Amino acid sequence: MIERLCRKCGAAADYAKHLFCRPCYSVYQQEQRRKHLEKRRDYDKSRPRRPNPSRDRNAALKRKFGISQDEYDKMLEAQGGVCAICHQEERKARHGVIMALAVDHDHETGKVRGLLCNNCNLGIGKFNDNVVYLFSAIAYLKEAA
Repeated sequence: MIERLCRKCGAAADYAKHLFCRPCYSVYQQEQRRKHLEKRRDYDKSRPRRPNPSRDRNAALKRKFGISQDEYDKMLEAQGGVCAICHQEERKARHGVIMALAVDHDHETGKVRGLLCNNCNLGIGKFNDNVVYLFSAIAYLKEAA
């Protein structure tokens, strides 16, 4: 059997089709990843981008819930700009900007139920949209009071 030597250091090559030894192959992989990332960065910098948050938001609403931004705005107006459960405005902020109310929907049917603040939306989610669990939680809170 012919012993192959590493391209980089000359040691016995036993890795990557016998072109490198293990330590040199690790270095080779890191170099290849770095080159790939540099190419991607250069490509991303060359692409002209014109951010359009309203178009992106409308596309996300259509994709996730099947409603348009106009339909969202009508629901928001019908609810008076507040959460359908606690009747409070959204309080959660991301990057210093108050978030929009979340679109609440039935995960089985996909039917949109209303707009909720982050806390109420997470609360319903933690109870798995199960009415029995919610009534049980209400009974627990009444007993504990």
